[in-house]
Amino acid sequence: MRFYDLDIDVKNYAKRIVDAGYKCPADINSVSDFVKGLKTYNLWGNLICWPLRANQNAGSGSTLYSLGNIGVYNGTLASTTWDANGLIFNGSSSRVSTTLNSITSDHTSISVFRYNSIAGNQAIFAKDDAGSNRQFNHISDGTSIAPQIFNTSARSIYVGSPALGSFNYTTLRNSASLTNANRNGGSQTTATAGTMADGTANVSIGSLSNSSFFFNGVISFAGIINSYISDADRSNFYTIYKSTLGKGLSLP
Repeated sequence: MRFYDLDIDVKNYAKRIVDAGYKCPADINSVSDFVKGLKTYNLWGNLICWPLRANQNAGSGSTLYSLGNIGVYNGTLASTTWDANGLIFNGSSSRVSTTLNSITSDHTSISVFRYNSIAGNQAIFAKDDAGSNRQFNHISDGTSIAPQIFNTSARSIYVGSPALGSFNYTTLRNSASLTNANRNGGSQTTATAGTMADGTANVSIGSLSNSSFFFNGVISFAGIINSYISDADRSNFYTIYKSTLGKGLSLP
């Protein structure tokens, strides 16, 4: 480990984990390289994210530690298993409930995941209680991945069929005039969107915010940027993630 070379915000992240009684994440250098890369492109300032791979977080226990500049928003694990590639979700009761319950109308959400089964509706990453407090979700309908954004109506954007055994990286961007999504850095699909009210549902990983539509597979990363980032920065984020936190996941 190159402790002498760690980014200052990553040192604080590691200290929170160590102060809670866990070992410093074994791959803390990749976390540091990730943050340094984001800072180079001014993508750090509005970010909150959760590295879910065991060697990039606590790696044991029931707390998922958050990483980002907008505050501390840890998650509480339920029925999940730590793994080198990410948290394993069982498709029936596994989820992570975070303490984050407010994001901006213009925002970008990112998830990295691998399905064990694509049967049924499965939420990967969401701020959505399937009621009045709805804002976004990354979800599979049993056939395709359909990132969705909500204002007066749902805007579903299909980004292809998930392949079992392969990791996927999905980006969903929303502004007052435009919503778009893409998978694995490929071509994007687009829909009109609009300004949204910020509901009170907490951000959830592995299910909707109301504990439904449970995910069956592995989730490696989830993150939110409180702005609609440019096409270039969407590509930059993907490139940085693949070369740091996403090493070994065989993302295209």
